[in-house]
Amino acid sequence: MGRLCGGRAFTLLELILVLAVILALATLSVPAFERLLFGTGVDQAAGELAVQLRLARQQAIASRQRTALLLPGPEMTSHAGAARLADTCPQALGEFVCRASRNCTVDRQNQFVAWIEGAEWHYLPSGVAILEADQDNGSAAAAAGALPHDGIITKVDHILLPAGNIPGDLDGDGVLETDPAGAHDDLAHGVRALIFKPDGRLASAQRIITLGEAVHDGRQWVVIRNRKNLRDLYVDQYHGRLYPRP
Repeated sequence: MGRLCGGRAFTLLELILVLAVILALATLSVPAFERLLFGTGVDQAAGELAVQLRLARQQAIASRQRTALLLPGPEMTSHAGAARLADTCPQALGEFVCRASRNCTVDRQNQFVAWIEGAEWHYLPSGVAILEADQDNGSAAAAAGALPHDGIITKVDHILLPAGNIPGDLDGDGVLETDPAGAHDDLAHGVRALIFKPDGRLASAQRIITLGEAVHDGRQWVVIRNRKNLRDLYVDQYHGRLYPRP
């Protein structure tokens, strides 16, 4: 008795040492797993956004109407409904800002006309956000030590955002709403977008969309993972075509 299959039993010290080694190996593997998880998330987000951009371009060509892919960015925090949401539930606004996209038609003055029938807000994977959608290469800025941010962007005005259009469970009842009272609609102006003309070209200069491992807390950027893990999507001005940027 007291012996295992003819061999000696493990001492308490030996068991502790084995557990310590297992714990150390598990600790070392967590960062690698997280890098794999979030790196895959950024790649997935880039693929999803590429699909949304192609759909917007195809819609513009098929309908012969100027079509915008709205990409609400930090400017959303300045409109009335979003400002209230930032005060009451900033994490809810953070789920919308820089993660959502939706197609709509616009006029020549970049004024909102109508939502594309059947189109709803599309959301990128959690923990991945659109850092910028302007004329420069955000990854290059990050490599130089700066956080990517919008410079010259295309804007769409006069967008009616009904109560409940910016998602967030403010009172914990399982229902998404934008305003605790839910009493009125809000107009959003200067919303970041890419606009395609009826011939499929961009209505602006080239645009480079940069995605990365980041969240928006309703007020400012918080980079939560490796700043070097960014993906760029280049949209050609003259053809409206999409190209990945290494």
